Amino acid sequence: MVKSNRLELHVEAKRLEGTRTGIKVRNFPQILVDTMPEFGGMDAGPCPVELMLASLAGCVVETAIYIAKKARIGLGDVWAETRGVVTKNGQAYALANVETTLKVQVQSPSNQERVKECLGLLGKYCIVTESLTKSVPITVSLVVTNKKSGGLDNGMDP
Repeated sequence: MVKSNRLELHVEAKRLEGTRTGIKVRNFPQILVDTMPEFGGMDAGPCPVELMLASLAGCVVETAIYIAKKARIGLGDVWAETRGVVTKNGQAYALANVETTLKVQVQSPSNQERVKECLGLLGKYCIVTESLTKSVPITVSLVVTNKKSGGLDNGMDP
């Protein structure tokens, strides 16, 4: 648990070859990033903007799990899908809009409204959402289903 009001994070990035970059985060395996082919890259890995969107989706999922645990609400599958739009503004490209849909299965149908209420706090507690909202419009939607209605079709293995 964080025991202070400040948490310092550190990552390193190093050019590998061409447009490919290796990123080191703590003791985890290197993350390979590359520029998209549309911008002259080799497409050897996700681009940095895709990693930012992945960070947002991951943070939304992790925050939802954290909030539900604190509220003692049992969840089944939790999945987020994030989409971003990059537009050119003058000479530079930037994210113009980001939309995230969080899909949550509740273990008890009677908890659906409580889950919606608790997960309404996502924007306040998701560090990535809170940080990015200051520079790009972000919309977070919530879909809640009952566990008995089947798994979420997210195309990902658990």
